Amino acid sequence: SKESRIGIWIRSQAEKHTLLRKLVRRPSTNLWTKRIEALAAFYWLGPKAAPAIPDIIRLLDDPECAMMALMALKYIGLEREQDLLSLTNVFRIQTPDHNSTPASWLHANAAFILSSHGGPRASGAVPLLVDALSSTNADVRAAASVALARIGALPERVVPLVLNILAQANLRPGPKFTSSIGRTRRIGTSEAERNLM
Repeated sequence: SKESRIGIWIRSQAEKHTLLRKLVRRPSTNLWTKRIEALAAFYWLGPKAAPAIPDIIRLLDDPECAMMALMALKYIGLEREQDLLSLTNVFRIQTPDHNSTPASWLHANAAFILSSHGGPRASGAVPLLVDALSSTNADVRAAASVALARIGALPERVVPLVLNILAQANLRPGPKFTSSIGRTRRIGTSEAERNLM
């Protein structure tokens, strides 16, 4: 099979950098291995890999490649507003990939990356993020809320939507919850948490 332009470029960079040479091995038959090797190369290259951004952005429409493309763009860094806003392309994906990775993971990660690296430059994504506040997935709603706060969306526009969503969810937290990393914490133990109750 013919190697892609990105693959050829990554291999050329690996020839110049000893560390990359160790990470980017000869062509593998395992597609997952190839993708991880490419992602590792983008991690090490960072902004030096910017010439590959247009090719990576095209992968955001493919459910099988979108997560790796998001991560690669995160590692490279996006300077241009139009490249940054291209992260919203993953919101078009509504079906899981062949590994059953839910589309909601893509949506939440895109929102976080957009807000972490874009700030006010990502203000063009506000309408899409406001729509994401009504997602049926809690992770997507949370990521959209954080993204809107980081981007600097107008509070008078966003706060009522967030409050409405919370009211509809009818949340009644118990005395404890388990975080995503498995530690159990008491709700309301910090001063900030007490002020929210």
